[in-house]
Amino acid sequence: MIIEPYKFPYEEYRIIGDTVEIDKVINTCGFINIEVDDVRTALSKEKVNYVSTGVAEGTECIVNAFKIALKEIPLKTDDIYNILIQVWLRRDMATIKECDSIVKVISKLSTNINICCGFAIDESLTTQQAKITLIISGK
Repeated sequence: MIIEPYKFPYEEYRIIGDTVEIDKVINTCGFINIEVDDVRTALSKEKVNYVSTGVAEGTECIVNAFKIALKEIPLKTDDIYNILIQVWLRRDMATIKECDSIVKVISKLSTNINICCGFAIDESLTTQQAKITLIISGK
């Protein structure tokens, strides 16, 4: 039996950005998963939603990838209501130290933002490279 990947019902939402990234997040089995219900909860049917990605390598690649992805969103931090953060790492890089770095950055965001964070493996990344996918709804 072949299981078809889940396709999110985008037509119900106003989404700016690459919606294929949402399907990747939903259909990836990570070590901390973002589920379909997490995405539904985060997205707004009344407001504009955004999807962006950032890739960085080297020292603090997770933090830098997050900053790159966040710069693509045309909202100020105070205008963000929900944010889903998917961190993509190579298997050989997925350590507590790397995961801890994104937690520190997230904790500096506004306390009025609902945050959901997932971590998954992406072997297409090179060593010392990280990718961040952001799914954001505004207030």
